[in-house]
Amino acid sequence: MVAAMFVDLVYLAVVLEDTLEEIKGTIPQLRKLHSEDKCREEKKLGHLIRAIEILPPFSAMGYFNVERSTISSLVGSILTYVIILYQYQ
Repeated sequence: MVAAMFVDLVYLAVVLEDTLEEIKGTIPQLRKLHSEDKCREEKKLGHLIRAIEILPPFSAMGYFNVERSTISSLVGSILTYVIILYQYQ
């Protein structure tokens, strides 16, 4: 059960980080559209670009950012805890 939860956490962190990268990767295309578009949609595109640029990283209820590096830190902490517990048996 714990292993399944950990796998879900890893999957979630990877998907969230990839999604954020994809969203931020659309900024150059939006800028190009924004420079070519001279109608009323230009203002909406400008707001969308600014909203994406200030998009915060995904977080765990504001306690820490959920990234791939978070998973390696989590694994290190869990392994350290398990090794210490194993030494006391």
